[in-house]
Amino acid sequence: MFKLSGSDQLLHWPGIPYETEEIDRYTLGGFHPVHLGDVFSSEKAAYRVLHKLGWGSFATVWLARTVQEVEISQHPSHYAALKICVANADSNHEVNVHRRLASESLHVANLLDSFSLPGPNGTHTVLVYSVLASLATRGISSFKLTVDERRSLCYQLVQGVAFLHRNGVIHGDLHIQNIGVSLPMLEEHSELDLLEDFQPDLHVVLHCKLHPSPKSLPKYLLPPIDIADYFKPRGLASPQMAGVSAQIMDLGNAAIIGQPLRPCITPPNVCAPEVMFKVVTSESSIASPTFASDIWSLACVLFHIAAGAQVFARASPDIAHLQALAKLCGEMPSEWQKYLPGLESELSPATTDAEWRRRLGKNFRTDKYFEQLGDLMKWMLKMDPAARPSAEEVLQHPWFDQSGRHVERTEATEA
Repeated sequence: MFKLSGSDQLLHWPGIPYETEEIDRYTLGGFHPVHLGDVFSSEKAAYRVLHKLGWGSFATVWLARTVQEVEISQHPSHYAALKICVANADSNHEVNVHRRLASESLHVANLLDSFSLPGPNGTHTVLVYSVLASLATRGISSFKLTVDERRSLCYQLVQGVAFLHRNGVIHGDLHIQNIGVSLPMLEEHSELDLLEDFQPDLHVVLHCKLHPSPKSLPKYLLPPIDIADYFKPRGLASPQMAGVSAQIMDLGNAAIIGQPLRPCITPPNVCAPEVMFKVVTSESSIASPTFASDIWSLACVLFHIAAGAQVFARASPDIAHLQALAKLCGEMPSEWQKYLPGLESELSPATTDAEWRRRLGKNFRTDKYFEQLGDLMKWMLKMDPAARPSAEEVLQHPWFDQSGRHVERTEATEA
């Protein structure tokens, strides 16, 4: 049975919550209406839209096939991910961040192309990337990773953060949704095979009243696909395959050292305590990310991949979360005391050790793996930002000794 949902002027059918972006975002300054089969062209190439890969607050992302190439032969991929930004986004910032990077990285999504797209809702920046499978869409467990594969992916992500930091770039929004896995084997499969597996489930947009700008709206909304679903039944989902690597995505909120500060939009469950404190208490007009706050968020991502669980499964920007942060670290800054009176007497290194034993105990497979993982987490998740290691220092931690890191380092150097 179908149901309708929406505003008093628009309905989309069947209108299943959270499967698609909000129809109200298709307005002046918002999303660009995209339909399957649309072709968008830059000076380098033309791209035909095959399906939707995702959406967020500032963009929709589409699976596309390159149908014409001019200068993009250095990236001979036939498939691409088109990130079509909302018209009022500061999308040139993301392009400038990529230009800031001195070279390409194996573990940061590289910008292949960019161009402007005029439309009924304004002019949109389109950013072209390689197609990545999200680690977040179906959850880490669905990838059936071995312990060594998890550790290798973690090492690659630290390499990616180290690369950004060496180039003076703070990511500012590190969380599992912004981590992808490359799919070099995708090029071996035809678009007909892909589309056979991903029949579109169209949510038709209906007009209840005369809309002032009907061209602003798509004819239908489309739930995104998880491209990894195509490979899982074919036995190709394991990142152990040659050429597969973890990559950090979405530099849209990255900050560049020496340029104006940018507000932090990091989700609460991976947000560093010094930033969260400013958000909760309004102690500062702007809570900006730093290299150290990136390290905190990175630790949370590593734990999610390595242990298959989140450091904080649920978190909100409130006093209760500040209390949870203090208990995890076993300490808190003096300025927190007026917000958490009496808690300091309960905190100690022993409480931190007990908290990590609780978090890791149910996940033990090999004692050394989780014992060293716990040591790495306690090192990176320090309350004092100055006490956290740099990304380069994290790469030297003993937990990575079995990750094949010497091979990885050689590949990164050659790249």
